[in-house]
Amino acid sequence: MSEHFSRSVKRGIYIAGSLMVLFLAAYLLIPATVDFFWGEQIIERHVADVLGAAETADEAAFKILSWEDLNFEDPYSTWEGKWYNKYSIYHMNGSYKWFIRSNQLSWLITSKLGNCGERAYYFVQMMEEAGYPARVVCVVEDHCWAEYQSGGFWIAVDPSQAEYVTPENYVLGRNWSRIEARYLNGSMEDVTYRYLNTAELFITSEKMGGQVNIYSTVLSSSGSPRYASPSLVTTRKLEEPFTLRLGYVPTYQLVYKRDYGPISFHKRFSDIKLPTNISLVQGELINLKNLRFNTLWIVWFSLFSIFLFAVIRRIMAEKRK
Repeated sequence: MSEHFSRSVKRGIYIAGSLMVLFLAAYLLIPATVDFFWGEQIIERHVADVLGAAETADEAAFKILSWEDLNFEDPYSTWEGKWYNKYSIYHMNGSYKWFIRSNQLSWLITSKLGNCGERAYYFVQMMEEAGYPARVVCVVEDHCWAEYQSGGFWIAVDPSQAEYVTPENYVLGRNWSRIEARYLNGSMEDVTYRYLNTAELFITSEKMGGQVNIYSTVLSSSGSPRYASPSLVTTRKLEEPFTLRLGYVPTYQLVYKRDYGPISFHKRFSDIKLPTNISLVQGELINLKNLRFNTLWIVWFSLFSIFLFAVIRRIMAEKRK
């Protein structure tokens, strides 16, 4: 009985380990594999089909936005709270689809699945393929859109809504803290000033040293289970006093990771009244969402280690026979 049970346990471990390896390999390698073997052909053919004979940046942008609006599906819009949603599986248009997240252009063309971030990266990469400068713009409060250059100016578009936007109107009614432009070469630029009326936050300490994290509490106070903890706006080493320009958020949370004495701070407002509250927290703030993510990976790694140990043990046993 015990021997039969032992074999059943081993069989279960092999099956669980195999499924885990296949799941992780598929999630991590499918986009890279598609791009490695067929990426160049997919992109070249797609650019020709979508852009055609576009002669200006504005014409190219319009065609790209139109294609996205007609072809992309938004997985998060079909969230049902089902168990399979946790594994990025969504029920869309009568069928189940696995949303493998990747910003690689060839994969976005192939899968036609994406939320605001994927659609922004698709737009920017397509504009770059057409020879026009473009960049992804993201806000800490979980949203991305895009900008492209035309006539020496940056033009803002929201690919997730397939529309052109103006910075001053786009931010109306939104509680956003810091906006950042991301270029495909990896560089970044703070473009908060283009969209928001900002206030200056001056931070200093009686003794220099340690690290200061500033969080936005907009999403964590929304009640959504997707946002269990405040969103990190920026991290700075407190080597000298510094000033940050931040947008309107009802409450920022400042976390000082080393206790070198009380931090003093004051706000220097711009020409608008900005009733932002700064709450000071001594010590490290635990990011619950990241903690759950890390715990999940620990479980997967443990199962994989057990599976690998069982396989090695069986191989060694076979050699001894």
